[in-house]
Amino acid sequence: MTRAMGGQFTPYDPARCEHYAHFAARLDRVHFDALYWVFFFSIIAVLFLASWIYQWTMLYKEKPDFNEAIFRKKLKLAMAYCSSLFLIAAVMLVIEVFALLALQFCDGEDLMSLYWSTWAMLQLGSEIAILGIVLALWHQICDIRHPLWALALGTPVLVVAGFGHVIAVCVESIWKKAKEKRKGSVATRKPTRAPNEKEPHSSA
Repeated sequence: MTRAMGGQFTPYDPARCEHYAHFAARLDRVHFDALYWVFFFSIIAVLFLASWIYQWTMLYKEKPDFNEAIFRKKLKLAMAYCSSLFLIAAVMLVIEVFALLALQFCDGEDLMSLYWSTWAMLQLGSEIAILGIVLALWHQICDIRHPLWALALGTPVLVVAGFGHVIAVCVESIWKKAKEKRKGSVATRKPTRAPNEKEPHSSA
């Protein structure tokens, strides 16, 4: 059985469903669709987290009490974290593929070309971007000079990571303003006494 949309046919194939989708073949449409979208946004969140770890590690270089030995330890720790995130995202990517194969062969989704293109651009692209962060940390540890293009290259996943950086900056700015406002309100509530003011003495 096939379903057509815009001249394109996506086959519903029980044999391929069992062969390609594996565990996802035993799920229904709601479950493997939910599985895909949960991991879709989770991988983007992992990309944000890896980019924040890299950003926070590199900001240590701008501190007045910068220490090279401590910085190298931070680099190695950040590389370990980002490598772990890379492996976690890789597992989610594989599960996403099974969910998409189930969507294609077990349900006969008409818009599979849209699903696969989005997966390749944002999901596989995010995984490659996380690997790029690990590579950048390795460059720092080995004292290799970075290429100059970075975010300016304009690839989709770098732009997505750039949005993650903007979110982090905005959250930090809001937090600092709220902290300063709270300190200011505490200072205004404290009673002030003039320097020459003396405490009143009770008369017997």
